[in-house]
Amino acid sequence: MSPRDEKADSESAASSDPIETPTHTPGEDMSDSTRLCLPSPGKTYFIRHHESGKFLYVKLGFLMVGELDPQSGRYWTCLQEDGWLGFRETGSGSYIGWNQWHEGFQMSETMGNFVVTPKENKGCYLQAVLWPKLVYVGIRGESLVQEASSDEAVLWRFMEV
Repeated sequence: MSPRDEKADSESAASSDPIETPTHTPGEDMSDSTRLCLPSPGKTYFIRHHESGKFLYVKLGFLMVGELDPQSGRYWTCLQEDGWLGFRETGSGSYIGWNQWHEGFQMSETMGNFVVTPKENKGCYLQAVLWPKLVYVGIRGESLVQEASSDEAVLWRFMEV
């Protein structure tokens, strides 16, 4: 290796560019010091509940929160439409959506509209657009539910894959 190549290698290794490189595998303990990753359209993520470490996944067509199952859909591609974010599970092609009849979140053929708001370095609030308002996304058991305020909502971590 030429001295020029060695210099380039040492400069890139010491670079302060904020390139997000996965340093953990799903299920591995992640400390609070892990840098917060905000979802960007076109990128794919694991979506993890900050407090419990459980994951958002799809099993037999149902949207669930829990420990990862190797046969579950757990890769979420972030999309943007009309300024809103949406999340499509890569295996099924279905989106996280809202069922107005059952008043709950479920898998949908149409994209649900969301806003992601960071809270310090602890995680992000996920808010759904339920016209004419935004509602916070929370958890009850293994299901996603709407919450009236951030006090009842949960924080999520988006882990780029």
